[in-house]
Amino acid sequence: AGGARVMHASLAGLAPVELKGFRQVFLIASTAGEGQVPEQARSFLKALEGADLAGCRFSVLALGDRGYTHFCRGGEQLRAALLAAGGQETLPMVKVDGDPAADWRRWLDRVAALLGIGLGDVAAPRGDLPVRLTLRERRQLNDPTDPDTHEVWRLRFESAAPLAFRPGDLLLVRPGAGEPARPYSIGSTPEDDPRSILLTVALVTHREADGTQRLGKASGLLCRQLKEGDVLEGQWRAHPDFNPPEDPERPMIMLAAGCGIAPFIGFIAEQACRKSRRPAWLIFGNRKRAGDFFHGEQLEA
Repeated sequence: AGGARVMHASLAGLAPVELKGFRQVFLIASTAGEGQVPEQARSFLKALEGADLAGCRFSVLALGDRGYTHFCRGGEQLRAALLAAGGQETLPMVKVDGDPAADWRRWLDRVAALLGIGLGDVAAPRGDLPVRLTLRERRQLNDPTDPDTHEVWRLRFESAAPLAFRPGDLLLVRPGAGEPARPYSIGSTPEDDPRSILLTVALVTHREADGTQRLGKASGLLCRQLKEGDVLEGQWRAHPDFNPPEDPERPMIMLAAGCGIAPFIGFIAEQACRKSRRPAWLIFGNRKRAGDFFHGEQLEA
């Protein structure tokens, strides 16, 4: 909008040599897992080894959260690899801690000055939105008498106000003060009930060196500690790369094993609410039909 000619692409679709064809390269990178770049950028990062980027001018905006141990390490890895390949950094890397709004505008102001353009009003990226939810129902989905099945629960939360989420969006659960939030896929649709959030959660367990068992902090909170009627303070994160297609005619193939079924319950519910006739195929695998066919009655219906 400021007048610059821009090409936008995911790193998953680029080869490093292509960057040399641009006057300036601006990269936005988040951090995943234990400090890695996201999956879409991993092949690009690997391809930077031995690449010649002499003459490539770049700058990086790194998205992160100081609640995690490896704050912005994904962006740092990408920057280091670009420099090692001979790239020239034209703006200092900006690290975003949580809410991106202020840092986004600060970085764009620097970009605009570098390019000699005016920005005007720029909408800030939407951050995570706080939600206050009451646990209304918790039901175990696996057979508790069968030791070969993993402990999994269906949790239904209720919001006092309607929410405009979509299936596949994320509910962020922070198990304690200072703890990083854990994301859980939302498996319901507001077209069925805009106040109802459905999660499918597996209880995570760890075996200590002395043989004692320790529960995962977030899954332990959800599966064992919260009682019906308790309130959960969480955050809702839009996840547009993993929502059902908006086009009602576009087919869906859904692949899931175990708790991977979590968002697809919502995909199917949205399709039912919209009375869509799109072709949809769910492939779901687990160990025992009688013991851990999660949401089996709903799926068969």
